[in-house]
Amino acid sequence: MSQYKLVYFQHRSRGELAVFVLAEAGVKYEDKRINWPGDWLALKSSQGISRFPFSRTPILEVDGVTIGESQAIARFLARRHGLYADDVFDQARIDMITDTMKDIYEKLLDIWFAKENKQELMDKYYNDVFPLLLQGLERVLKENNGGDGYFVGDKVTLADLSFADICYTMVDWRPGVLNDYPKLDALKKCIERRPRIVEWMKKRPEASI
Repeated sequence: MSQYKLVYFQHRSRGELAVFVLAEAGVKYEDKRINWPGDWLALKSSQGISRFPFSRTPILEVDGVTIGESQAIARFLARRHGLYADDVFDQARIDMITDTMKDIYEKLLDIWFAKENKQELMDKYYNDVFPLLLQGLERVLKENNGGDGYFVGDKVTLADLSFADICYTMVDWRPGVLNDYPKLDALKKCIERRPRIVEWMKKRPEASI
């Protein structure tokens, strides 16, 4: 059986989707957290490119292979543990959702790191950008079983986990952001009620994003 080691910082951010996949799949792994900046700078200096392919985290170490890039890690784990899809069109649908959520996450990062006009930027994204993406996500969700389930098929996939992961921060920053999207709101709550996700969320590191 494969042994997994996920190496990341002491927060959620880009590594959280992989952790959601591992949690939902019930897979044991070594959760290796490193402190920023001290431990990270020391690791890069001593191990560098030999361990961190793109000089950044997260990385997943498995069976003597190192995988970098958060989305690639999440897709790899989802495929391995039954949280992806066999049909190529369903695969594309999952990728479509996860890529959209990545776009939303990048906007959240813009807000988080803004040194000036943070409120103006938040208003712009929440009022003008996010609604268009959420309308599309709600529409896509309704195309599958009327929206009373998951994004693809009849079981949880990477798409649903990605949505719940990123939406957690969206809702945390503005609690009413999903008020006009009842199907998406129900899906978020559904994923957050899944026993293994509940267990992980109780113990995961505190973070703002």
